[in-house]
Amino acid sequence: MASGKAQLSQVFVSLLCCSLLAPQAGSVVITAPEHLRGRNFPAMPAEFGYTMETEAVRGPLRVPADNQHGCMHMSAGALQGAVVLVRRGKCTFHKKAVVLRKAGAIGMVVVNNIRGGPLFSMTDDTTDRGNTIPAVLISDVSGDFLQARVDEETQLGESVHVAITLSCSTTYNHGVVHSCSSDDPSEWKLE
Repeated sequence: MASGKAQLSQVFVSLLCCSLLAPQAGSVVITAPEHLRGRNFPAMPAEFGYTMETEAVRGPLRVPADNQHGCMHMSAGALQGAVVLVRRGKCTFHKKAVVLRKAGAIGMVVVNNIRGGPLFSMTDDTTDRGNTIPAVLISDVSGDFLQARVDEETQLGESVHVAITLSCSTTYNHGVVHSCSSDDPSEWKLE
């Protein structure tokens, strides 16, 4: 009986610690065009750079065709005012954020390169720490969907717009983000 109580106590302490230490989750939500509006993708914010504590980062979603990992230098203004979708790999998360910021981007969405891999909070390489943009990691499936929508809308002469923000009520399962309660970031309340 005593060992059962001890195990229960350990489980309670573990759950309490995990809930207190669990990182704040985020979401990427399509805000335009209208037929895609409200599509919501779980995301995990980076541990470096600007935090999205008070408002969403909103802008057109761009995918640099010749720099899909976001590691190569781009000219200043090449991504002015855009949220940029890049692939994980080839360089550090932090370097991607710095490269994109210098090109004028206002946000970065990194697509996980591990098929079905969990979301996690991206870390920095300890250089130039305060000189980045808001950044989140999304799943490979979410990234592939967003990439396809950007390609389709571009062919139609339109653009996809997104908002990156912290989620109002996100559920976790073993540290992995699973859902958000609202598809409209204007309705999200920070806790």
